[in-house]
Amino acid sequence: MIILIINSLLDKLEEELKLRNFSKKTVRSYLFVVKQFLEYSKGKELNEKILRSYILKNPEKQEPSTASHSLSILSFFFEKILRKKINLPHPKRNKKILEILTPEEIKRLIGSTSNIKHKLILQILYGCELRVSEVINLKKEGF
Repeated sequence: MIILIINSLLDKLEEELKLRNFSKKTVRSYLFVVKQFLEYSKGKELNEKILRSYILKNPEKQEPSTASHSLSILSFFFEKILRKKINLPHPKRNKKILEILTPEEIKRLIGSTSNIKHKLILQILYGCELRVSEVINLKKEGF
């Protein structure tokens, strides 16, 4: 009986995601997270309280970004499939300290490639202090 309910909810979710033209990979990800949540909450009422306990069950094993992603998926599930509004805060993300390379390390990095194109990309990247996405979007006409 419970398995039929879980499958029915997952089918409704999949239908909603496909209706919204979500990618196959996104649909798979949503179904995976919701299935885990439904298995965790077997036999319990699906509400904000059970969702809170699910999110908090193993916080040290999950990165805050993973927990936030799961919460977003489950919020979608609650609002669009169960028609229940939930209001849980997303976990604060960890601040990562960037590793700054010394000038010698940068020279070694640039010198380590024999491909002229890669060498030029690295020189522009570091010389102009650009992000990778900015280097990728550079056009020949821009010079």
